Amino acid sequence: MIMINKIFKNTMVTVAITLLLSSFFAFGIFQKSLNDQLKTELKQIAQLIAVGYQTGDTKYLDELPLAQRVSIIDQKGTVIYDSIKDATNFENHLQREEVQEALSNGEGLAKRYSQSLHQNYIYYALTMDDGLIVRVAQQQSLKSSLLSSLSIQLVLAVVILLIVAYILSKRLTKRIIEPINTIDIDQPFLVPTYQELNPLLTRLDQQNTTIKQQMDQLKRYDKEFNALISGMNEGMVVINHESKILSYNPAALKLFDVKELSEGQSVYQLNGSLPFVQLIQSLEQGKGGSCELSINHRFIRLLVSPVKDKGEVNGAILLALDISDRKNQELLRAQFSANVSHELKTPLTSIIGFSEILANGLVNSEDVTTIGKDIYDQSKRLLKMVEDIIHLSKLDEANQATFTSQEVLLKPLAEEIIANYLDMAKKSNIELIGPNDNAIIVGNIRLVKECIANLVENAIKYGKTNGHVWITVDQDDKYVYLKVKDDGVGIKESDISRIFERFYRVDQSRNQTIKGSGLGLSIVKHAMDFHHGNVSVESTLYKGTTFTLTFPR
Repeated sequence: MIMINKIFKNTMVTVAITLLLSSFFAFGIFQKSLNDQLKTELKQIAQLIAVGYQTGDTKYLDELPLAQRVSIIDQKGTVIYDSIKDATNFENHLQREEVQEALSNGEGLAKRYSQSLHQNYIYYALTMDDGLIVRVAQQQSLKSSLLSSLSIQLVLAVVILLIVAYILSKRLTKRIIEPINTIDIDQPFLVPTYQELNPLLTRLDQQNTTIKQQMDQLKRYDKEFNALISGMNEGMVVINHESKILSYNPAALKLFDVKELSEGQSVYQLNGSLPFVQLIQSLEQGKGGSCELSINHRFIRLLVSPVKDKGEVNGAILLALDISDRKNQELLRAQFSANVSHELKTPLTSIIGFSEILANGLVNSEDVTTIGKDIYDQSKRLLKMVEDIIHLSKLDEANQATFTSQEVLLKPLAEEIIANYLDMAKKSNIELIGPNDNAIIVGNIRLVKECIANLVENAIKYGKTNGHVWITVDQDDKYVYLKVKDDGVGIKESDISRIFERFYRVDQSRNQTIKGSGLGLSIVKHAMDFHHGNVSVESTLYKGTTFTLTFPR
């Protein structure tokens, strides 16, 4: 609207000035024309009077029906005749302007106020052949009335023209602006417009192209950034200086155990614990830091880094790391150290005790053999435990270079293991039943044999008297399955999730009578991890347990 008003105002000012100047020029031209016409008219009357006066004396003048005042003046300025007033009452007119010009040039013209008639007159004087001067006077009131009438007409004409100009300017302005208003900012050259606007439209089109490229680049960066943070396992949250959330990734919801967030929410809705609150509040001093949080059985390490601009904190980036595995590993290491100390202490205590008895000579000669056998058994148990710990440590760091792979026939291997454990099974009258089917896998024969042997040994240890242990082999298109099943005491459901932990042993009431290191199933799990396989267990208390080894084909 500002541009429309400006064009309209400029147009109206131009029109008004033009009209006023035209009126002044017209008025001046009319006034000059009127003066010329009046002079011509007075001159013609004067010439006519001069001819009549020279032929008919003053009687001729009295008979003329003239509206003008007529005077006859001699060369000395004496008024001889006047058509309005007695000539004897006039003062000398020699110094009158029109008289002086007539004496000098043959004619003269003057405008002045008549002292005798008290009116404004236009005087025209003409020198006759006999030297007398004919003077004709016309009242200026006629001229003034004509000029006044003309002025009124001019004013009315100007007003009418201004009104017409106002209407036309409004329409013209709209027509001028219309092509500009129809310009498409996104596509400036789509609609034809004034050629004078081409430089502006070209610049606008170039800016549109630049802006589009920048927006496309920003969208690409935003897409890449969102893809990056969406694929992160770490949770990331961006907040402003008011601790309001600006953006976040899906991992942040998972780690902070929050179902949903929205931009503009307070960051304190993520967590209300004291360490979290103190860490966020430290941002006010421009400090970052870290803390550890426990959220829904997860351990989270939170790193906070302030974002500064010219020394002022404008926001911060929160990075949440899931350190549950590390914490669990630290816990397992602590438990492992405690279990190793405990498990090694038992046989060492026995060995030291028996050795002390022997050293002090407190044993009868017939008991020496028994005590020596006990020392030997505890030493073997201690050695077996140390060997299992070393073996398990190797499995933790196992790779293809450590354990070579080859084709392994499962049925012959299972039958070999059954033969090795027949004596142990006979003590509890447990029948060992081998597989009917055979299958071939690619793996380390020592580790596979160790897995099957540990499962068979556990099945015998925890089996019932007069029970059974079955080994079966099955396969499909993708996997080979070897199962070791018993009909023994079974495993409590609460213990199933922990039986693969190191030194963990089920049925604590029988631990004193059932010997073992507690590392067998942990070795089985690590060996199956090496084969990219899996070990699973199904058990019903007092009915039996089935362990399944799954090998990829």
